[in-house]
Amino acid sequence: MKRTRSQVSGTPPRPDGTSAFFAIADEEGEDTPTAAPSSPSRSGSPLPRKRAKRPARPIADPSQYAHLGDDPLPDYLDDGLSVLLCGINPGVKSAQLGLHYANPTNHFWRCLAESGLTPRLLHPSEGPKLPLFGLGSTNLVERPSAEMSEISTSEMTARVPTLLRKVVRYRPRILACVGMKICEVILRYLHNQVPAVGRRKAMPKVKIGLQPCTFIIPDPAGEGTDHITYFWCLPSTSARVVEYQLTDKIKIWRQLKEDVERLAEVGLDLPDGYTTYTASLLPPEPPAAGFMPSVKYKLTLL
Repeated sequence: MKRTRSQVSGTPPRPDGTSAFFAIADEEGEDTPTAAPSSPSRSGSPLPRKRAKRPARPIADPSQYAHLGDDPLPDYLDDGLSVLLCGINPGVKSAQLGLHYANPTNHFWRCLAESGLTPRLLHPSEGPKLPLFGLGSTNLVERPSAEMSEISTSEMTARVPTLLRKVVRYRPRILACVGMKICEVILRYLHNQVPAVGRRKAMPKVKIGLQPCTFIIPDPAGEGTDHITYFWCLPSTSARVVEYQLTDKIKIWRQLKEDVERLAEVGLDLPDGYTTYTASLLPPEPPAAGFMPSVKYKLTLL
């Protein structure tokens, strides 16, 4: 008998189909992930224990996947996107086929369709159509690997300026990170670029949903309105992430769609004390091959 993912993870689904990691919040109507319950059930019998997670793979040398190419996936980008979706790096299947999220177990394309961000379920080969729906797709790290754990945090951090250059160039309304680790690396990079006056403030903890910070892109001519890009954090769409079941992920992606619609109509409200970063791209065009300027961005805190 084929086992469901809830059986594999050892955590039975809730009556509404969501996992036990996903608690329905109070009257505010927010969905907040919580830890799995460890206490006995009301009947007195203990809840099933979670299966031990498989150890993460160690950081991989680039030569291990060199046969797949250094940059096997094209970006799907266009000016003024509603959402630019950023993954961590190509998986082996995606690198082999040259398609974003090509592994059939990945939930990316289903989340797009069932949240309403795309009008129907797209095949990975239809990825170039994403800009038609106001969506784009890119990765933080270009080189492929079998698992995210094979990419070091330092390598991810080194690629943040390249991602920010794409944001400055294409000016999406929302940069949505498909995975909490990506969001943490990007916001940590920005946080650390701001000169500290006295004791540095702690960076707000990254949570699923809209982040309490914005990225300001000044008008190049200094005459128009500065562009604002918001940050959004989504759970990884990999089926290996069992803390969020597919139904959980779809709920969160629907929240993203609601914010996209709200931003187009009235704008998004951020909490008091949110952080605003501003970026100026130097030079205005990407550097020629083999030439890396010492300064790409000038980051300050407004």
